[in-house]
Parts: sequence; C-alpha cells; structure tokens
Amino acid sequence: MFNINEIAEYEYLLILEAEKKYRTHLDTCVEALEVSWTFAEFVKHNALYFSYYLSQSNKALYLSLMSLLRKHTNQSYSNMRLSIESSIMACYELHRNASELLGDCESDRKKAYKWIESNYKNHSDALGGLKNKINKEFMHSSINSASAHSKMNIENGRFDSMLFDSVDDSEMKNRLVIFIQIILIQLSMYREVIEKYPLVEMKKGFQLEVESILKESYKLINGED
Repeated sequence: MFNINEIAEYEYLLILEAEKKYRTHLDTCVEALEVSWTFAEFVKHNALYFSYYLSQSNKALYLSLMSLLRKHTNQSYSNMRLSIESSIMACYELHRNASELLGDCESDRKKAYKWIESNYKNHSDALGGLKNKINKEFMHSSINSASAHSKMNIENGRFDSMLFDSVDDSEMKNRLVIFIQIILIQLSMYREVIEKYPLVEMKKGFQLEVESILKESYKLINGED
C-alpha cells in the first residue's frame, strides 16, 4: 500500500482514466489554466511582486487540478484556496505599485482583502464565497471529507482506510466546473485591475480566449459534454 512507485503508477492511471471519462471538462480546465499562465506578456519592474503572487496562484491551480484527478480532494481544495488568496494579493500589489515587499503578517492580507472588497466587490464576493465554502467543507476535519476515504468491509466488519478518495462521476464533473469558474473569476479580476493599473501588458486575443472558455463552461454547467 505504501510503495511510493506503485502509488505514483496508480495516480498516473487515474489521470489516464480521467482523460477518457471527463475529456471535455478536462480540456476546458487545461485551456483556462493555460490562459492564466500566459496572459501577462510583459510585467514592468515595479510590478515584480504581482508576478510573484500570480506565479504562486497559477502553481496552486496546477497542483489543485492534478490533485483532483488523482482523487486527493482536501489537497486539491487547499491549493484552490491558496490560488484565490494569491490572486487577490497579486492585484493588490498592482494597486500598491511599491518597491518594498509587504510583510507576511495577517494585517497586510486583511488590507488586501478590504481593498478588493471596496474596489472590486463582484470579484471579492465571488471568490470570497468560494473560499468560505472550501474553508467549511475541506480545510478542517469533517465527517464528509473523512468518509470519502473510509468504508466498512461487510465481510469482516472492519473499516478500511483508502489513500484515494471515493468520488462519483457527477461530483468530479462538478468539481472541475468549479475549478474553471475560479479561473474565469480571477482572469476577469486581473483584466479590470490591470486596466486601472497598467503595469502589465496582456497578450493579444486574451478576451477572445476568455469568452471561448466561458462559452464552454456554460455548456458543461448545462450538461452538454
């Protein structure tokens, strides 16, 4: 059970299985992730810290998707939460336009959250709502998350613990849609903040790519996969 090579091989098989079962969902996830990684073509030197947080947000998204496909639910949502926080901090750094680095204290993060709420309330509410849901369901020990990797063996009356979570197809598709929605909200937020603080040059065709992903996400939400 705890042979690292065997676990890695099984996780690879889970990804291959996901590519077959959730092809349209996964293609849209990857497309959205790629836009998030590539939309900033040039960043001015005084937006250095924006690029730091953007990189952290995108890395967390990548790890979140990989964890979803490998059925590590809590790990996936932990990275989604980190991505949400990092994207807000990235935007706040554009507003600050400062050469000195913010501290990592809670008061600085609260300033960023208050600023985004005051100036970009729609995005703040959307990301905040998703973050609160993640906090409630996946950031702390709960029976819902614990039961996903435990089951009772009827034959011997014992409880079996599993390394991989049990996730049905409909729930997996729902989680992939949430993943796409988070990226779409972030991309919209980045665009609006950059319009006000033009320290980043966005690639041509950005809006067309976002609209394409948005159209695909509507189809997925309506079960057109």
